[in-house]
Amino acid sequence: MDWKSLNFAMDYLASSGTVFSVEQRLATQAALTMLQQENQFKQVHFIGKIQGTENDYWLVCGIGNDFLKDRTYFYSNNPGMDWVMLPQPADDTMELGLACRGHFVGDPTADSETEICPDNADEINDGEDWVTIKEEERLSATVMAIMNECAVVPRGALIKNANGLVYENKTFEGLPKLEASQFHSYYHVRRPENPWDRNIVVRADYNLSLDFLDSIACDSPVGCWSIQIDQLESTATLRSLYWPGFVGFHQLDAPRHGWLYIGTGKKNWDVPFMILPPPERLKISVVEGGEFQYEEFKGEDENETDAMAGLYSGNANEEQQAEEFDEID
Repeated sequence: MDWKSLNFAMDYLASSGTVFSVEQRLATQAALTMLQQENQFKQVHFIGKIQGTENDYWLVCGIGNDFLKDRTYFYSNNPGMDWVMLPQPADDTMELGLACRGHFVGDPTADSETEICPDNADEINDGEDWVTIKEEERLSATVMAIMNECAVVPRGALIKNANGLVYENKTFEGLPKLEASQFHSYYHVRRPENPWDRNIVVRADYNLSLDFLDSIACDSPVGCWSIQIDQLESTATLRSLYWPGFVGFHQLDAPRHGWLYIGTGKKNWDVPFMILPPPERLKISVVEGGEFQYEEFKGEDENETDAMAGLYSGNANEEQQAEEFDEID
């Protein structure tokens, strides 16, 4: 989020467990102001911090003329004093950095080990399937992954002109409650990865200058994102199951929005195995001739859908399953 709205964001996110002291707020705001002036950035966004066993990494992103292409990342162990430019990770470093399972230490020169599993793993001798990388390289890979998967904005917050330049939409007035509660109203702040025709079918009112980014509604699996509207119906809160510690927000009918990541820097790779598909998209298994066949089922009424949900979750015994299959057939 832009450092100018940092106080409002921290006040709101405090209810989610993201708390900063007054000293940390003032030091961070002063540091980001100086960073923007020294590097002539259009904006400076505070990403958050990755918690280490000995020290924490404070992360920021400087944005130039183009919101997607002109970005520079910095980290600091002592916010308010100095910032170090984060190197761009190579493709192999991205994979190795995200594969590291240990905690961050907080020292960029520390070593991080990760285990690799080559195709010919049986032929590899003991001790040769471990790779060591510097923690700075791991930090770079983690930050890029967080920005690629978690950095989101509400629809209309960014706009693309005829020259392909992406910048902040000064006329953005926020989303109403109905739109703010839908996944296809939030877009990833990254270069589009999905085919352009896939983004078109997500919305009936597609607008090329506004809907040029990938919607989080296309993320897999279904349910990896959550949206909650507070009781006052004033703010929408977003969370990603892949990255515990990420919290995004958007004030309804207002241009205020942003997000922060405060966590250990470890991705939850088990999300696909933790989410039960919604009842209307359940895929049930039917035994025929000793083989499993998978088909999509949507009950004609709530009773049928609930019955299939029970079968899918394994709550029904074999006799009950057979009876309910016969009833549905």
